[in-house]
Amino acid sequence: HKDEVRAHARRLGLAVADKAESQEICFVGAQGYAERVEAIAGLATDGSLGGDIVDQAGRKLGSHPGVHHFTVGQRRGLGLASPQPLYVTHIDASRRLVYVGPRAALQAATLQLQEVMWSHRPPADEAEVVVQQRHRDPGTAAHLQLLPHHGVQLMLGQPVAAAAPGQAAVLYAHPQGGAGTNPQDHIVLGGGVVRSRPRLPLAPAAAVAYA
Repeated sequence: HKDEVRAHARRLGLAVADKAESQEICFVGAQGYAERVEAIAGLATDGSLGGDIVDQAGRKLGSHPGVHHFTVGQRRGLGLASPQPLYVTHIDASRRLVYVGPRAALQAATLQLQEVMWSHRPPADEAEVVVQQRHRDPGTAAHLQLLPHHGVQLMLGQPVAAAAPGQAAVLYAHPQGGAGTNPQDHIVLGGGVVRSRPRLPLAPAAAVAYA
Protein backbone atom coordinates (compact mmCIF):
# COMPACT_ATOMS: atom_id res chain seq x y z
CA HIS A 1 0.00 0.00 0.00
CA LYS A 2 1.22 3.49 -0.84
CA ASP A 3 0.70 4.85 2.67
CA GLU A 4 2.89 2.11 4.12
CA VAL A 5 5.61 2.75 1.53
CA ARG A 6 5.58 6.46 2.34
CA ALA A 7 5.77 5.69 6.07
CA HIS A 8 8.82 3.47 5.51
CA ALA A 9 10.41 6.20 3.37
CA ARG A 10 9.90 8.78 6.14
CA ARG A 11 11.39 6.42 8.71
CA LEU A 12 14.44 5.97 6.49
CA GLY A 13 14.71 9.70 5.90
CA LEU A 14 14.22 9.48 2.14
CA ALA A 15 13.55 12.79 0.40
CA VAL A 16 10.84 11.27 -1.82
CA ALA A 17 8.62 10.29 1.12
CA ASP A 18 6.18 13.14 0.47
CA LYS A 19 6.84 13.65 -3.22
CA ALA A 20 3.69 14.21 -5.28
CA GLU A 21 2.54 11.25 -7.34
CA SER A 22 2.91 11.31 -11.10
CA GLN A 23 -0.10 10.13 -13.10
CA GLU A 24 1.59 10.75 -16.44
CA ILE A 25 4.83 9.77 -18.17
CA CYS A 26 7.15 11.56 -15.79
CA PHE A 27 10.12 11.98 -18.15
CA VAL A 28 8.09 13.97 -20.71
CA GLY A 29 7.84 17.04 -18.49
CA ALA A 30 6.69 20.34 -19.95
CA GLN A 31 7.92 19.40 -23.41
CA GLY A 32 4.71 17.58 -24.30
CA TYR A 33 4.09 14.11 -25.71
CA ALA A 34 4.14 14.97 -29.40
CA GLU A 35 7.34 16.98 -29.11
CA ARG A 36 8.98 14.18 -27.12
CA VAL A 37 8.04 11.64 -29.81
CA GLU A 38 9.45 13.94 -32.49
CA ALA A 39 12.72 14.30 -30.60
CA ILE A 40 13.14 10.57 -29.90
CA ALA A 41 12.13 9.38 -33.37
CA GLY A 42 13.76 12.22 -35.27
CA LEU A 43 10.48 13.15 -36.94
CA ALA A 44 10.17 16.15 -39.21
CA THR A 45 8.52 19.20 -37.68
CA ASP A 46 7.90 21.09 -40.93
CA GLY A 47 4.32 19.87 -41.36
CA SER A 48 5.24 17.17 -43.88
CA LEU A 49 3.77 14.48 -41.60
CA GLY A 50 0.32 16.05 -41.66
CA GLY A 51 -2.84 14.45 -42.96
CA ASP A 52 -6.61 14.54 -42.86
CA ILE A 53 -9.13 14.26 -40.05
CA VAL A 54 -12.11 12.33 -41.40
CA ASP A 55 -15.48 11.12 -40.18
CA GLN A 56 -16.58 7.49 -39.97
CA ALA A 57 -17.46 7.51 -43.68
CA GLY A 58 -14.05 8.87 -44.66
CA ARG A 59 -15.23 12.41 -45.41
CA LYS A 60 -12.63 15.08 -44.69
CA LEU A 61 -13.47 17.35 -41.76
CA GLY A 62 -10.10 19.01 -41.23
CA SER A 63 -6.33 18.60 -41.20
CA HIS A 64 -3.73 17.65 -38.61
CA PRO A 65 0.06 18.09 -38.20
CA GLY A 66 0.79 14.39 -37.56
CA VAL A 67 -0.91 11.30 -36.14
CA HIS A 68 1.47 11.29 -33.15
CA HIS A 69 -0.52 14.25 -31.80
CA PHE A 70 -3.58 12.04 -31.23
CA THR A 71 -4.77 9.04 -29.27
CA VAL A 72 -7.97 7.00 -29.39
CA GLY A 73 -10.60 8.56 -27.15
CA GLN A 74 -9.14 12.06 -27.41
CA ARG A 75 -11.67 14.87 -27.49
CA ARG A 76 -9.72 18.09 -27.00
CA GLY A 77 -7.36 19.69 -29.45
CA LEU A 78 -9.03 18.40 -32.62
CA GLY A 79 -9.57 21.87 -34.07
CA LEU A 80 -13.01 20.98 -35.42
CA ALA A 81 -16.36 22.73 -35.11
CA SER A 82 -19.24 20.33 -34.54
CA PRO A 83 -22.76 20.46 -33.05
CA GLN A 84 -21.81 17.58 -30.76
CA PRO A 85 -18.56 16.39 -29.14
CA LEU A 86 -16.23 14.44 -31.41
CA TYR A 87 -13.68 11.86 -30.31
CA VAL A 88 -10.76 10.17 -32.03
CA THR A 89 -12.06 6.69 -32.82
CA HIS A 90 -9.29 5.23 -34.97
CA ILE A 91 -5.86 6.19 -36.30
CA ASP A 92 -4.56 4.91 -39.64
CA ALA A 93 -0.90 5.87 -39.36
CA SER A 94 0.07 4.41 -42.74
CA ARG A 95 -2.39 6.73 -44.50
CA ARG A 96 -2.00 9.58 -42.00
CA LEU A 97 -5.73 9.55 -41.29
CA VAL A 98 -7.34 10.40 -37.96
CA TYR A 99 -10.94 9.19 -37.70
CA VAL A 100 -13.38 11.00 -35.43
CA GLY A 101 -16.97 10.38 -34.44
CA PRO A 102 -19.49 10.53 -31.60
CA ARG A 103 -18.78 8.79 -28.31
CA ALA A 104 -20.91 5.85 -29.44
CA ALA A 105 -18.28 5.12 -32.11
CA LEU A 106 -15.75 4.32 -29.37
CA GLN A 107 -17.78 1.42 -28.02
CA ALA A 108 -16.59 -2.14 -28.59
CA ALA A 109 -18.29 -5.41 -27.63
CA THR A 110 -15.23 -7.62 -28.19
CA LEU A 111 -11.48 -7.28 -27.71
CA GLN A 112 -8.59 -9.28 -29.09
CA LEU A 113 -5.38 -9.43 -27.07
CA GLN A 114 -1.98 -10.55 -28.31
CA GLU A 115 1.35 -11.24 -26.58
CA VAL A 116 -0.62 -12.63 -23.64
CA MET A 117 1.44 -13.81 -20.69
CA TRP A 118 -0.09 -15.85 -17.86
CA SER A 119 0.93 -15.50 -14.23
CA HIS A 120 0.65 -19.26 -13.68
CA ARG A 121 -1.11 -21.27 -16.36
CA PRO A 122 -3.68 -20.37 -19.03
CA PRO A 123 -7.29 -20.57 -17.88
CA ALA A 124 -9.64 -23.07 -19.46
CA ASP A 125 -10.99 -22.13 -22.86
CA GLU A 126 -14.42 -20.46 -22.62
CA ALA A 127 -13.61 -19.23 -19.10
CA GLU A 128 -15.39 -16.29 -17.47
CA VAL A 129 -12.93 -13.53 -16.54
CA VAL A 130 -12.73 -9.83 -15.72
CA VAL A 131 -10.72 -7.47 -17.93
CA GLN A 132 -9.26 -4.16 -16.80
CA GLN A 133 -7.76 -1.78 -19.37
CA ARG A 134 -7.05 1.31 -17.27
CA HIS A 135 -5.81 2.04 -13.76
CA ARG A 136 -9.20 3.34 -12.61
CA ASP A 137 -11.25 0.99 -14.76
CA PRO A 138 -13.81 -0.77 -12.51
CA GLY A 139 -13.44 -3.96 -14.59
CA THR A 140 -15.68 -5.61 -17.18
CA ALA A 141 -16.92 -9.20 -17.15
CA ALA A 142 -15.89 -11.11 -20.27
CA HIS A 143 -16.10 -14.55 -21.86
CA LEU A 144 -12.62 -15.69 -22.89
CA GLN A 145 -11.62 -17.77 -25.90
CA LEU A 146 -8.02 -18.87 -26.32
CA LEU A 147 -6.43 -18.08 -29.70
CA PRO A 148 -3.23 -19.40 -31.31
CA HIS A 149 0.08 -17.60 -30.87
CA HIS A 150 -0.55 -16.31 -27.33
CA GLY A 151 -3.79 -14.53 -28.13
CA VAL A 152 -7.26 -14.34 -26.61
CA GLN A 153 -10.65 -13.15 -27.76
CA LEU A 154 -12.87 -11.47 -25.17
CA MET A 155 -16.65 -11.22 -25.56
CA LEU A 156 -17.52 -8.41 -23.18
CA GLY A 157 -20.52 -8.45 -20.89
CA GLN A 158 -21.03 -4.79 -21.71
CA PRO A 159 -19.36 -2.53 -24.28
CA VAL A 160 -16.18 -0.67 -23.34
CA ALA A 161 -15.00 2.64 -24.75
CA ALA A 162 -11.68 3.75 -26.23
CA ALA A 163 -9.75 0.50 -26.03
CA ALA A 164 -6.87 1.34 -28.36
CA PRO A 165 -4.55 -1.10 -30.16
CA GLY A 166 -1.28 -1.23 -28.25
CA GLN A 167 -2.96 -0.60 -24.91
CA ALA A 168 -2.32 -3.05 -22.08
CA ALA A 169 -5.14 -5.10 -20.56
CA VAL A 170 -5.08 -7.26 -17.42
CA LEU A 171 -7.20 -10.39 -16.94
CA TYR A 172 -8.53 -11.45 -13.55
CA ALA A 173 -10.42 -14.43 -12.14
CA HIS A 174 -12.25 -14.61 -8.83
CA PRO A 175 -10.55 -17.12 -6.50
CA GLN A 176 -13.92 -18.74 -5.77
CA GLY A 177 -15.30 -18.24 -9.25
CA GLY A 178 -17.50 -15.34 -8.14
CA ALA A 179 -19.24 -13.05 -10.57
CA GLY A 180 -18.16 -9.64 -9.25
CA THR A 181 -16.16 -7.36 -11.54
CA ASN A 182 -14.10 -5.33 -9.05
CA PRO A 183 -10.45 -6.22 -9.87
CA GLN A 184 -9.49 -5.79 -6.20
CA ASP A 185 -11.60 -8.87 -5.38
CA HIS A 186 -9.90 -11.04 -8.00
CA ILE A 187 -6.60 -12.76 -8.64
CA VAL A 188 -4.45 -11.90 -11.65
CA LEU A 189 -4.52 -14.44 -14.46
CA GLY A 190 -2.25 -12.55 -16.82
CA GLY A 191 -2.32 -9.77 -19.35
CA GLY A 192 -1.72 -8.81 -22.93
CA VAL A 193 -1.80 -6.05 -25.51
CA VAL A 194 -4.96 -4.95 -27.29
CA ARG A 195 -4.70 -6.00 -30.92
CA SER A 196 -8.08 -4.94 -32.21
CA ARG A 197 -11.48 -3.82 -31.02
CA PRO A 198 -14.26 -4.37 -33.56
CA ARG A 199 -16.52 -1.37 -33.09
CA LEU A 200 -20.25 -1.51 -32.59
CA PRO A 201 -22.24 -0.34 -35.63
CA LEU A 202 -23.53 3.20 -35.28
CA ALA A 203 -27.23 3.92 -35.47
CA PRO A 204 -27.95 5.94 -38.64
CA ALA A 205 -28.85 9.04 -36.63
CA ALA A 206 -25.60 8.92 -34.67
CA ALA A 207 -23.56 8.34 -37.80
CA VAL A 208 -24.76 11.49 -39.53
CA ALA A 209 -25.39 13.79 -36.57
CA TYR A 210 -21.94 15.34 -36.79
CA ALA A 211 -21.66 15.48 -40.58
